[in-house]
Amino acid sequence: MMCRSWCAPALAACLVGVPAAVRSEPPKSLRVGLSGGLVQDTPEALVRAALPPMQVLLEKQTGFKGECAVVPGFEELLKQLAEGKVQVGIFPGHEFAWARAKDAQLRPLLIAVNGQRQLFVHVLVRADNPALALDDLKEGAVAVPRCSKSHCRLFVARLAFLDGRTTAPASGEDALDELVEGVVQAAVVDTATLECFQRRKPGRFARLKEVHKSCPFPAPVLAYRAGSLAEADLRRIVDGLARTHQTLAGKQVLTLWRLTAFEPVPDNHDQALAEIARLYPPPGGGR
Repeated sequence: MMCRSWCAPALAACLVGVPAAVRSEPPKSLRVGLSGGLVQDTPEALVRAALPPMQVLLEKQTGFKGECAVVPGFEELLKQLAEGKVQVGIFPGHEFAWARAKDAQLRPLLIAVNGQRQLFVHVLVRADNPALALDDLKEGAVAVPRCSKSHCRLFVARLAFLDGRTTAPASGEDALDELVEGVVQAAVVDTATLECFQRRKPGRFARLKEVHKSCPFPAPVLAYRAGSLAEADLRRIVDGLARTHQTLAGKQVLTLWRLTAFEPVPDNHDQALAEIARLYPPPGGGR
């Protein structure tokens, strides 16, 4: 599982030079939209630097000329898919659940994973804190890293009692360091951040305890609208992207996006989407 944060723009710049496979004719274009929820609170310069390597990766792995852009919000991404402005959309898992409820023609292609197919939110306090559950955190500051994953932000947003009490350290490691040092009462992090902290700072990790672990959230989803792509093209996209982690250049781009692989959609995906939509209904109450 990748524990590093967004890589430096220099890595993105060097990856742009990865050569695409030689072809006898210009490749078709594949327009990909990424929901803004995937990069919320990530510095714009880093997002701009990370998009060209993804475009190069798409062409190298699938044979399509990649065109990638960030789309503000899942509803706008859903609209662009319906209008044919993009052919593939990349959604946080919970946003895909919301989008699918609005458009029955939406289909998953692959999931994007960082070591695990399910995502969790972890709430931690110092080991000497008497708190045993979320309900015990009624006062004191709670650290929520600035670049938290979308499922962590959703989790925090639905905890009304935290309003006005959160801080925004620069990274998950900073949030956990502040917790160890007593600057905040609790910290909210994802699994990759927590496991990385445990590996890097085992002594500090031992001074913490978990008071809550969330329900599982689905991993981000690459999706398309039924009928928008030919079956042969769909196979090409799926087969090509599923091999991304097998090449050095592919691994570099995945690392840039804090991923380890694109994987097949799980057999229980529909049930997982239905459950997360039940527990975390879309803003505004649905359709």
